[in-house]
Amino acid sequence: MDAKKTPVVPSRFCHIVLKSTDRDRRQKWYEDVLGITTSSPVYDSFDDLVNAYEARKAKGIKPFWCVNHGMSISMYYADPDGNQVECHVDTMTNDEVNAFMATPEFSQNPIGVDFDPEEFVRRVRSNLPASELAPWRVMTRGVGDTPTPESVGRAKM
Repeated sequence: MDAKKTPVVPSRFCHIVLKSTDRDRRQKWYEDVLGITTSSPVYDSFDDLVNAYEARKAKGIKPFWCVNHGMSISMYYADPDGNQVECHVDTMTNDEVNAFMATPEFSQNPIGVDFDPEEFVRRVRSNLPASELAPWRVMTRGVGDTPTPESVGRAKM
């Protein structure tokens, strides 16, 4: 993918929480990553998420965590100040999310299942069904098992 192409723009934003000691550096990072100066983008399709991932990767910006939460497929990035940006595609309607969160399977694994972004790209480009892109499974995992930019050494990308 040509990094100079128009960036894939998210369809909406969920929430914004930012901290910075260098506003100009933060703004440039968000312009490079999102084409805008805010965070928490939601994409309409897996293709859009993959295109945005590849455009960021071409600029040396890689996610520190990729996870299938069940209700969304997410790629987490860290800005230069360590703020986290969750770029994702919703995989369920609100009613489906509510039903999913009431299951014993969700109680065992409320965080999700990690996935490799390059494998995800390959699967999306191969037009595999959504259920095979980054499969969710029952496993024991809790909030303490959530990676942070610092824990994976990518806080300053």
